[in-house]
Amino acid sequence: MGSLLKERIQRFLVDLDVPRGLSGLGYNNSHIPALVKGALPQHRVLVLAPGYEGGDEGAEQLAGILEKSMSY
Repeated sequence: MGSLLKERIQRFLVDLDVPRGLSGLGYNNSHIPALVKGALPQHRVLVLAPGYEGGDEGAEQLAGILEKSMSY
């Protein structure tokens, strides 16, 4: 069921011409430090993320997530 839902949402977004990945929105790897800095104060959201540890390690984790999110 989960894979079917994933496929339908992906198809829906493709049909709407939604950019895929942060690079589709004009971001690149040089923006990652600023994106991390802007996201870190959003503590209530970040603590809900699986595996998020906070602190310096959390910043590194977030940077890795953003780097992987540049393209889809």
